[in-house]
Amino acid sequence: MKRYAFRVAYIGWMDNKIAGFQEQTDQETVYSVLMRAFLENGYEPQFSGKRGFAFAGRTDRGVSAIEQTISCDFFEEIEDRFLVAVNKSLPEWCRIWAYSAVSEDFHPRFDALYRQYVYYSYVEPDTFDVREVHKSMSLLVGRHNFYMFSKRSDNPMEHYQRHLYYIGLEQLSFGLYRWTFRGNAFLRQQVRRMVSHLVQVGKKESDFRQTYNLLMQQASQKPASADPHFLVLEHVHYGNKVKWIYLGRKIKKWLIRLRKMYIETLLKAYLCKHFDEDLNESIIK
Repeated sequence: MKRYAFRVAYIGWMDNKIAGFQEQTDQETVYSVLMRAFLENGYEPQFSGKRGFAFAGRTDRGVSAIEQTISCDFFEEIEDRFLVAVNKSLPEWCRIWAYSAVSEDFHPRFDALYRQYVYYSYVEPDTFDVREVHKSMSLLVGRHNFYMFSKRSDNPMEHYQRHLYYIGLEQLSFGLYRWTFRGNAFLRQQVRRMVSHLVQVGKKESDFRQTYNLLMQQASQKPASADPHFLVLEHVHYGNKVKWIYLGRKIKKWLIRLRKMYIETLLKAYLCKHFDEDLNESIIK
């Protein structure tokens, strides 16, 4: 058998019935949707002799991904036309867009050199102190125990050790910010809880001292988890271990539909902005 890896993109907020990525017995997930698409095209995915496939990381309900990576074993060579057929069996919010033959011991989770998440948030700039945020960001970078930024609390403390390589913050437009987090791996809800805390720091509802206390497990409670709908698993990097073959024009129609959806959403946003400005002006008058 030959092992293959696949890049999968999905928009987590397009179907509220999808309960995240990981397989669940009683709910539809991205995993089960992919399994069904493979089965409908005559292949039952296997990984190391077991039914199913391995994947780079679990994403929660509402979270999107551009480079989720899955891997499974095939008896025959994979060709573009097989993946075109699989994509036709997938819902509109999900597509396989690249693939590669990999070594027989490849694992999409354990062979990843780093993962990168992006989070989009809106904060009124007048109430947001970016300088204070950068103080806390600098504390979070490095190898730490991120217990206070994780959902679970029932594992041994060494389980919560992670290495955060980089945090970036970019203002895209008035009040709209993009956060970038790059690390060796992430705990469940870690990125969303870090964003929630950093926004509080920027709004001066917290500060870098509290960031330190959270890292030292000296804080009284964990930060809240930010909305999952604005989180994206952007990159999973494997260096030279994987040589991707891109489907390119074979997913062109899907990319065109995505762009159309983007334009429609942007126009709706500007319409709401127009209402907000005009109505507020009328109320002030």
